[in-house]
Amino acid sequence: VVCIAPYFVEYDGYIRQNTGQPTIAHSGKNFRLDINAIGKAITERTKAVILNSPNNPTGVVYTKEELGQLADLLRVKNEDLGTDIVVMEDAPYDRLVWGDAQFQSMLPLYDNTVYTTSGSKSLGVARERAGYVVLHPSMGGAQREILRHALAINLRQRLVNAPGLQQDILRDIGTDVVGDMSEYKRRLDALEGKLQAAGFPLVPAEGAFYTFPKLPICMDDEAMFRRWAHDHSEPLLYTRGAAFGGERYKDHIRLAACATEEDIERACKRLHSLRQTG
Repeated sequence: VVCIAPYFVEYDGYIRQNTGQPTIAHSGKNFRLDINAIGKAITERTKAVILNSPNNPTGVVYTKEELGQLADLLRVKNEDLGTDIVVMEDAPYDRLVWGDAQFQSMLPLYDNTVYTTSGSKSLGVARERAGYVVLHPSMGGAQREILRHALAINLRQRLVNAPGLQQDILRDIGTDVVGDMSEYKRRLDALEGKLQAAGFPLVPAEGAFYTFPKLPICMDDEAMFRRWAHDHSEPLLYTRGAAFGGERYKDHIRLAACATEEDIERACKRLHSLRQTG
C-alpha cells in the first residue's frame, strides 16, 4: 500500500494489521503530490494508494489537476502491470477547506476509488466515529465483493463502532449538514502567525486544523526543541514530524488548532517567548 508522506501516523498500523506492507512516496515541494515519486513506489505488488486531502499533518488540499495526473498514472500502471490499484480516499476533513482552496475528490476521476469520510470533523464533534464509505459505482463486481467483505471484517472485529444513537442521528440529518468551522480557521491563523513570527518556516494550511512547521534555525534538532517546549509549567504539546513518514521530517512538528481558544492563546504566548529568547 502506497502512503503519500507526510501521512497520518496510524496508516502503518492499519496496513500491517491487514497483513500489508506500507511503501512511502514522499511529497514534492510545499507538500504537493509528486507523481513521479508515486510512480516509482508502485510495483506489481501494489494493491492500493492511500490519498488524504485535506492532509493530516500538512493541511495541503490537492487540486483537481494533481488528482487528474494521479488518475492518469494509475490507469497506465494498471495497464502495464495487469492489475487494478485501488485509491483509498481518506477525507474526514473534506468540509474544512480555507481561502481559495477547493476540495476535490478522486471519485469523478478514477473508477477504482473507495471514498471514506467522517461526520465528526464537519460537525465539530471529534472522536464521535460516525461516517460512511462509498465504493465507486463502476468498480468491478468481484473487486466490490472483496472490498465489501474486507470492510465488514474490519468494522466488526477491529474497530469500535459508533453507538447506535449517533448513527441514527447522522442518518436522519443527512450528510450535507456542516457545523460552524470558522473558529477552527481563526485559531489556525493565530497559531500559524505566531509560529512564523517565532521563526518557524511553514506552508500555510489550506484545510483541516493542523500545521506542520519546520523547526526554527535557533533549534539544532527536535530534542532541543522538546526540552524547551516541556521545561515549563505550561508545556507545549506537539507530535514529532518523524512520526508522519520517517526521518525525512525529523525537523518538523505537528501542532493542532482544535484545542480550546485558551490553550491556543497560551501556546502563542510560549511561541512568542521563544522569539524573545532565540
